[in-house]
Order: sequence, then C-alpha cells, then structure tokens
Amino acid sequence: MKTEGQRLCSGASAKRRIYAHDQHPALRRAGSARRSADSCAATAATACHSAFTLIEILTVIVIITILAGLVVGAAKYAQQKGARSRAEAEIATMETALEQYKIDYGVYPWSTDVRANNTANSILLYWALATGPKTYLTFKANQLRDYHATITIPITCLATNFTGPEVALIDPFGQPYNYFHRPSCSTDGQTNEVTFDLWSYGPNGVNDEGTNDDISNWRQ
Repeated sequence: MKTEGQRLCSGASAKRRIYAHDQHPALRRAGSARRSADSCAATAATACHSAFTLIEILTVIVIITILAGLVVGAAKYAQQKGARSRAEAEIATMETALEQYKIDYGVYPWSTDVRANNTANSILLYWALATGPKTYLTFKANQLRDYHATITIPITCLATNFTGPEVALIDPFGQPYNYFHRPSCSTDGQTNEVTFDLWSYGPNGVNDEGTNDDISNWRQ
C-alpha cells in the first residue's frame, strides 16, 4: 500500500505527463487550427448578420421613399385643388363687382380690342375695380403684380389711351387674370356676348382655351 507521500508524488508525475503531452508540437498545431476555425466561423456569422442588417436598412429606405412620394403627390394635388377653388371664388367675386360697376356706369369696363392681350386687360380690370372714384374690390398683395411703373394702354380701334399704375391682377397660379369686354370695333370673339369673359389659364399657365385646365366665368 502506498503511503500518502507516494500518492502525492504519483499525482504530480501524472500531471507532468499530461502537461508534456499537451505541449507536443503536433497537438499545439491542432489546437491552433481549431481556434482559427472557430474564429473564422464567428467572423462569417458576424458578416452574415451584417449583410442581413443592410438588407433591412435598404428595405426601410425603399418603403420611406415610396411613402414620401405618396405624401408629396397628395400634397401637390391638394394644393392645386385649393388653388383652383380659390380662382373660382375670385372670379365669382370679380363678376359681382363688375355687375355693380355696370349699375353705376351703364357699361362694363373696356378691355383692349385684343383678346390675347391678357396682361394689359388684367391691368385695365384692376384700374376699373380698385383705382377709380369708387372702389369695388380691395385686393391683397398676393393677388397683385406691381411693376412699380406707370403704363399707357391703348384701345387701338377706339383711338383711346388709358394711363395708370402698372399693376395686374394675378390668379393663384401666378398668371394675370384674363378679362375681355370687346369694344364694338373689335373683331375678336367674345364667349359671353352680353356680358364679358373672365378667366384663368389654370394650373398649366398656358393659353389653351376650351380645355378643362382653364377656369372661366362661362364654364362654372
């Protein structure tokens, strides 16, 4: 039977043999290879996780872009619809003022003898409604385009000139309102033969009468 001292010596010898076995070059290389493989596996897992996260981010960006496009489109539609409603209301208000002008003077204000002369006709309309002895309408700054000048506008076929401030009435789309009350000597056509034509070119700002884009007192 081994004594206590012998058992302790045997245990120490066994530990030394195990340590020596672990320090064998081949075993050290095998352990290093296992650690390297484990490290590569961890790196690959991290890379896969990063790629998945990137895909998620791109998906979110696409969704946000689509939603932003929908919001911008809806806002633009609402803005144009609001501008159109405002133009219709302004045309109706000016119609009422022009009727009151006729009651006072017996005639509607003259336009030039050229229907397409929209800026000059808009200025003449402003003079009639806002600068005469009687004010029929008061306009806000965003309804006017002030050129800060004095202008003389001829009605050629009547050999008459009108002089006043160069201020045009502007529709919600940034274009002069069109007004035409044909002098008797004019050869240009007038849609409302008994009264006058008053219209906006609408959102496209183009003189394309007869389209649904225009807003006029004969289409309301």
